[in-house]
Amino acid sequence: MKNTILKYYKENRILWICFFVIWGIGVAYSFTGSQVATHIELNSFHTPFLDTFFKLITEFGGNLPFILIGIFMLFNLRDGFFLLLGQGICSIITQIFKYTLAHPRPYTLFKSLGIGLPPTVDGVELWNAYNSFPSGHTSCVFVFLAGIAAILPYRYRFLQIFLMVFAFLTGFSRIYLSQHFLADVLFGSLIGMISTVITYVIVYYKERGNINLIKAGFNIHRLPYLISLSAICVKRSLYSASSIFLRSSDQSM
Repeated sequence: MKNTILKYYKENRILWICFFVIWGIGVAYSFTGSQVATHIELNSFHTPFLDTFFKLITEFGGNLPFILIGIFMLFNLRDGFFLLLGQGICSIITQIFKYTLAHPRPYTLFKSLGIGLPPTVDGVELWNAYNSFPSGHTSCVFVFLAGIAAILPYRYRFLQIFLMVFAFLTGFSRIYLSQHFLADVLFGSLIGMISTVITYVIVYYKERGNINLIKAGFNIHRLPYLISLSAICVKRSLYSASSIFLRSSDQSM
């Protein structure tokens, strides 16, 4: 296992250096003011172009990665499985935190404090819920793009910088659209990155005759498939159930 982790780090150190530099800046900034104050400040530069840009890019943390993974699996089953299992593990961890900690969304918190929200984006429905921490879209896009970085040929390692910047832009879209706070995005990105490492070890770890989970046969890796697919179903079901419940609550009020 140690050799597998070292191999992963050697091939992805640019990705991790880039991650910790940007992540560290975000963490440092989060200590410059309160959660509400930093959210208002980060939403002080809305423009029509940025509204459209972040509405589009935020979809990379939604269902889009699952569609892309499905297409990818048609050409490379093992690497596609790696990306899919990463989504499953990441979803389980994220949802446990979300519904255990039950932190309010920006709209919910601002409403309870009697403070007006910063500029919002037309066509974006604001969540009135207690499932803000961490950001599911952010963890989803980070485990997806970090997974892509891990399976890229080594000669294309310079693309890791682009992938990481793109992931953080997607995470920032959740703040820009007032769906999450900065802390939600920072912790969600960390979950996504850690989930990638866990998944890499599960899928590519070799022992005793260079046999790994994928090459050992479908019967052995059927369980990870089921776990991954079940986690995705649970994630979407929780979101749907929460949305229906919250809409009915708002209507009754």
